[in-house]
Amino acid sequence: MSKNIARSVFAFALVTLAATAGCAVDSGNEGSETEADALRKCVGDDCPGPLPPPHPAPPPKPTGSFLVPTAAIRTQLQDVLAGVVIQISQTGQTPEIITQEYQDCVPGNSPEKQACLANCLTLESSIDIAFCRKGCDGLPGIICYPFACSSRSQSSFLKVSSSAIPSLAGSGACSPSSCPACTGNDDPVAKDRLLTGIPAPIYSGFGASCYVDKMRWDVDSSTGVDLDSSGIHITLVGTSSKPTVKCDGGPDVDVDNPKIIVDVKPTLDAPSQQWGAVITARFAADVHMHDPIAEPIAWLVDLQDKVVDKATNAIGPQVKNLGPAFGTGLRQMISPYVPGDSKALESFGVTPNGIIVIYSKK
Repeated sequence: MSKNIARSVFAFALVTLAATAGCAVDSGNEGSETEADALRKCVGDDCPGPLPPPHPAPPPKPTGSFLVPTAAIRTQLQDVLAGVVIQISQTGQTPEIITQEYQDCVPGNSPEKQACLANCLTLESSIDIAFCRKGCDGLPGIICYPFACSSRSQSSFLKVSSSAIPSLAGSGACSPSSCPACTGNDDPVAKDRLLTGIPAPIYSGFGASCYVDKMRWDVDSSTGVDLDSSGIHITLVGTSSKPTVKCDGGPDVDVDNPKIIVDVKPTLDAPSQQWGAVITARFAADVHMHDPIAEPIAWLVDLQDKVVDKATNAIGPQVKNLGPAFGTGLRQMISPYVPGDSKALESFGVTPNGIIVIYSKK
């Protein structure tokens, strides 16, 4: 009896093994077929059902877009910039009061010390000037005092206090070091600034020493504003005295159509929803002799390059400091165009027709 039972169990095992042999999975060796491969080969009624389908991909985030037209951007920027004044003069023309931190140095009789100080004055920022002057302290003859806030008459400056920029940029908390002094939360982001980095004379060469008499930009609502894929471009067209550059030991020079081209590259930090701007500026003009005489071309080209380079170095850093104001201005320009179903601004692109903004929907 027990032999018959054993035979029956053994036979049943063989039948079961034969029926399921095609579904066997060897999971103990690397490179063996997967369970999915085994199921594809499986035949017979005892094979399990198909694998469940993979989880579906999440639906794409619903997005939309809107356009801030060039005309609106141009009008806004023209209103913001109206009232800004930029001037370069090394002969004391049309001075205005500029309040900022100044450092006074008392020169002595040491030529080395005076040369060191003069070199410091060609630097662009007050921090660089301070470090440079500190380096001159080891030479006898000059004492430099700490920077202190004061109001002084200046002829080379960037003046924004009469424009819309300070209010547009917002204000920060006043502190004892705020210059000009203020109270509460009325410390503007954009401030009047002395234009540094202009060596005097602005040009020395071919036996001549030359000084800028006057170039000035009174910005108004006719300011040129254009857009392309690289950003926003603002062209400030100024005026100049005649002659514009007065030279000792050489012919005087006229600078016609002096232009400051300000390139604004907008930025958007999507997580914080904050707009910003990277700003650069360059100077361009037509330079020629004041008197109708034969022009020494090599001298003129050299002078033109020097004037353009020095003017750009003087104006560029100060215009760059207006970045926070432009960031605030971009936000104010774009806010009225944001649709009601917008959840967050995601990205943007600048085109000749305006700024196209992509947003995620609620």
